[in-house]
Amino acid sequence: ERDISVYCGVQTITLKVNFCPVLFSGYTDSDLALNGRHGDAHCRGFINNNTFPTVVIFSISLATLESCGNALVVSTAQGPNAYGNLSLVQIGHISGYIDTPDPPTIISYLPAAISVKDSNGTFISTLNLLLYNDSSYIQQLAIPVAGLTLKTRVFAAVKATNLDRR
Repeated sequence: ERDISVYCGVQTITLKVNFCPVLFSGYTDSDLALNGRHGDAHCRGFINNNTFPTVVIFSISLATLESCGNALVVSTAQGPNAYGNLSLVQIGHISGYIDTPDPPTIISYLPAAISVKDSNGTFISTLNLLLYNDSSYIQQLAIPVAGLTLKTRVFAAVKATNLDRR
């Protein structure tokens, strides 16, 4: 909750993103972009090494707010003015997100069952994908409930059971 700070100014909204979690996740400052607009240089942040901790800064001009995909919704409500009288007050709701590019490949696994019919009847041949911690395929990988951390080395083996000699 302290990794992002938002500063609302009269002409600019400034977002400061703690750079350490970004770096730990395997990304750089140039991988972060507003609302998936990775191709637009003005929608990406820039790193500021002069602060502690180091931050990635996004400056969003209110004049060009929607150019990077941010949404502005203005609603009107009754509220007291400076003199204590009720008047109409306009409230601006600005929304958007910062994300990283999609990985080039997505790895997932599901059990696969192959039914094979031969002259003597039917049998099920099952393919299993087994995950290991080591390249010798001895220590099976235990996946925590929260998932694996990025850049964890995983070794995969495919095992077929209940096959005939063909």
